[in-house]
Amino acid sequence: MKYSKIALILFTLHYYYYYYYYYYYYYYYYYYYYYYYYYYYYYYYYNYYYYYYYYYYYYYYYYYYYYYYYYYYYYYYFYYYYYYYNYYYLYNYFTTCTTSTITTTSISYIIATTMTTIIFKTTTITTTTSTNTTTTNNTTSTTETTITTTTTPTTTTTAPYTSTCSTFSLLICQFYYTWFNR
Repeated sequence: MKYSKIALILFTLHYYYYYYYYYYYYYYYYYYYYYYYYYYYYYYYYNYYYYYYYYYYYYYYYYYYYYYYYYYYYYYYFYYYYYYYNYYYLYNYFTTCTTSTITTTSISYIIATTMTTIIFKTTTITTTTSTNTTTTNNTTSTTETTITTTTTPTTTTTAPYTSTCSTFSLLICQFYYTWFNR
């Protein structure tokens, strides 16, 4: 009876020890598995975040590069069109100078035309002296009357574009046209 009690106590202790050890091992294994799973999840989350960030950065960089390239292309196109427009009308002026049949709606062209018209507008001053001789009481007196006539020709928009365009007028037209097209 005494030995059976001791055996029961030892069996109980062994059972509890074994159960506790098994439970601890199972808990440790579960904890390890949970930690491993958490680490695995965290790793993939980090990896996914990294790839997302990389993709976003790459997309942003590509978008920025594309926008810069588009802006540069648009600026270059506008620059080219602007100079093409300038030289086209300048060439048009020189080619139609001898025919005086140029027609355009360019503001700078109108300004250049107006300025050159004012510059080359001529004013004619004519002075006429009239002599009037009268005789009173056998006394002859002479009266001179001076008449000054100012003639200003009508301003036309085709003043510089005559059939005989002088070199000086061409230079003035070119100067004003180029200046106002800057």
